[in-house]
Amino acid sequence: MNLQRNYYEVLGLPPSASTSEIKNKYRELAKKFHPDLTQDKVLGQRIFAQINQAYRVLGDTERRSQYDATLVPERAQPGMPSGATSGVQSTVQPQASAATSPIAARPTQSQVSPQVEAEVQRLLGEAEMAMMGGKVKETQAICEAILRMQPDNVKTIGILGDVFAQQGDRKRAIDTYRVALQYGSSPMIQSKLARLVDAPAPSATPPPAPKSAPQPAKSGGLLDRLFGRN
Repeated sequence: MNLQRNYYEVLGLPPSASTSEIKNKYRELAKKFHPDLTQDKVLGQRIFAQINQAYRVLGDTERRSQYDATLVPERAQPGMPSGATSGVQSTVQPQASAATSPIAARPTQSQVSPQVEAEVQRLLGEAEMAMMGGKVKETQAICEAILRMQPDNVKTIGILGDVFAQQGDRKRAIDTYRVALQYGSSPMIQSKLARLVDAPAPSATPPPAPKSAPQPAKSGGLLDRLFGRN
């Protein structure tokens, strides 16, 4: 499945962004990721090209309208709150318990010191740059570092979901997006989750019967399971 970041995600803006917001964000990113200002020239050129392509489409009213028509729409049902989607609403924000979702039962960690917040924002920029450069393992490592400081950072958990989706781990990506939405609303993450949930499961031949019964999995927190740690 192709879950490439769309042009709004490249610029870090919601689909409802105004023309002026798109223009201002483009100028900010173009200055930040210009190849002449980045240490990794090859990566800088790649990211800079993505930013320019996104702006060429979203900065033009007619092209943006045509592009918006190609995106998966959020199918809101009558009476549903804004941002909710059909077929996903019951699973996006489940009634979590400590037994089923330990991460959701943790106290919020959003109140951090200014020094930690500054480090989180710095690492977030590195994670976004690494993800845009296709460095998924590096992105995952950075996200894990951020979540050790701020476990309820919605944007970071969403990026981690992108990593799993890029790796083809559909179930882990869905679980991660759901965790992110338990901590806060995000139309982008909601849309990605909808695409994954609605997509047909890949066909696969049944695996051969094991010669011996598998050992029961060790229990652990949801974040540990998302990171592949038992």
